[in-house]
Amino acid sequence: MRDRIRSLLRASTGRLRTPWRLLVAGGGFLLVNLAVGGAALAVGYGVDPGGAGGVGLAAALAFLAINGAATALVTLLAGRYLDRRLLADLGLRGGARPWLDPLAGAALGVVLVCGAYAVGAALGVYEASVDPSGPPTYPLSAWLALVVVSMVVVGVYEELLLRGYVLTNLAEGLTAVLGRRASIAAALIVSSLGFGLLHGANPAASPRSLATVTLAGLLLGLAYVYTGSLSFPIGLHVTWNLSGVLLGLPVSGLEIPVRLVRTEVAGDPAIHGAGFGIEGGLLGLGATAVGCLLVVGYARLTGRTFGETVATPALRF
Repeated sequence: MRDRIRSLLRASTGRLRTPWRLLVAGGGFLLVNLAVGGAALAVGYGVDPGGAGGVGLAAALAFLAINGAATALVTLLAGRYLDRRLLADLGLRGGARPWLDPLAGAALGVVLVCGAYAVGAALGVYEASVDPSGPPTYPLSAWLALVVVSMVVVGVYEELLLRGYVLTNLAEGLTAVLGRRASIAAALIVSSLGFGLLHGANPAASPRSLATVTLAGLLLGLAYVYTGSLSFPIGLHVTWNLSGVLLGLPVSGLEIPVRLVRTEVAGDPAIHGAGFGIEGGLLGLGATAVGCLLVVGYARLTGRTFGETVATPALRF
């Protein structure tokens, strides 16, 4: 009986089996969120930057960064000690040109958001005017620096958690019943759905925004699988979010009152996404679909293919 229970809990490598590892790591993620959220409430501030102003906004962005950094730390610890992985097998690796992937990812994020914005302007749903602005509590330069830091932390921790940890674990675990390519494809789908659901509780979320954010998860997952590194999807994730903020748009339902451009929104919410931002409308859906094609094209241009090694990590012991 003891041997049977052990076999249910642990694989032949001595590690906990994939579902249990994901459950333990998920518990750590939940505890971090509860701890940071509780700390924010204890000192009288919220953790949602939307609608906050002045000191409240600064505190919300700071807590957002603290929560992200703590989640990234928990993910790294889970990967190293629970999964027994090398950091490279969480996607933290460089390459012959370690600067190329993050720059390409960052450029793609800007191109996709600005491209969608340009289409929206041509359709008459966006009217732009240059109007840099932030709450008067601090200089605009300080707000911009705080927003950049917050968006970088969000991009890093979400990619490390969803792609580096969850996708990698799912791909490895599913090889018990599927081939490597099929297991990675299934892991891409499941982790993308998880990414969509994580944003489902955001303000102004809708079935359309869920579909777009899920497709964005697939875009980021493809970037990880094809390059074998998180640097490309992190760059893409950071500049996508940052571009939306600086254009004066909500980002996944969060409205941060710091901008370089004032955007007046009109017309059909199905196109522009209303209070959820570009990700809530057809503009975002189209941008993410184009992004998937461009990621595959970039991989081929740089001589890379669908990375089956994601499903077969080298363990530390």
